[in-house]
Amino acid sequence: MPTRLERLQADKDRLEREKVARIDEARKRGADTRKRRTRTKAFIAYLRLARTDGRQISVALVSKKSGVSQAAFYENFKSDRTTSPDADSAQHGIAALLVAICDRIARVSIRELDRQLIVGNKPIEQSRRVAITVNSLVRTLLRYPNLFNVEGKIPRDVIYALSAALREAITRDEDMTAEEVDDAAVIALYHTTALIGILRSGLGSHFEPDEYMGRLIRRTVAQIVPVLASTSGRELPSQLARMDDIEPPALLRVTEFSSYQTVLTMQLELLGI
Repeated sequence: MPTRLERLQADKDRLEREKVARIDEARKRGADTRKRRTRTKAFIAYLRLARTDGRQISVALVSKKSGVSQAAFYENFKSDRTTSPDADSAQHGIAALLVAICDRIARVSIRELDRQLIVGNKPIEQSRRVAITVNSLVRTLLRYPNLFNVEGKIPRDVIYALSAALREAITRDEDMTAEEVDDAAVIALYHTTALIGILRSGLGSHFEPDEYMGRLIRRTVAQIVPVLASTSGRELPSQLARMDDIEPPALLRVTEFSSYQTVLTMQLELLGI
């Protein structure tokens, strides 16, 4: 049986431990808050530069625009792992920020698909899901014409992050085997890579913005849906079959799926990704 003095000491020790725990928790909350603020400032600065500034986006430029020190920037934008299975190392600095932004863009597109599903209150066919997602992606990316103008080469994780939205549109509500899901991922990667290549090419400068956006959306959808129709044995949707934009390249007529993967690899190499 502990004495009164021992009980008092035990209570004192407990209170001291609780006090230390509260202080540690407060420090942790403060650190988390500072981290969120730093990341938010960097996000906003990058997107402002991507929208209006033609200069190559660098850590120094984002740091100056956001008021975040370069040391704090690097501390907050580092990744312990990568999204892509074949990346050589974790992304760091401006590359990690770009990957985080593209991941958010993809999630916004997926939320738009969710919203359409809720509004319609019924499943949406695959071609329509693809059209909704491509529409959302293109509209968002065209708001930031300088998004991919970064120092160094674009990390492959950017492609994997953005393609997640298109992969979700292809596979959602579909009864697919594991192999078919993998094929859908390759299709999503291929067309995401093509989309980024077009956006970086500057081809849109020859068109009015709205016309360019409409052409890009229609062309992208018209390239994806025939592939999905042929791989699943479905008929091409009638509204798409009537589109003037549909001119399937030789790639869409190949029977070996490995050809798709080969061209994807060539695309990545041509883009320096």
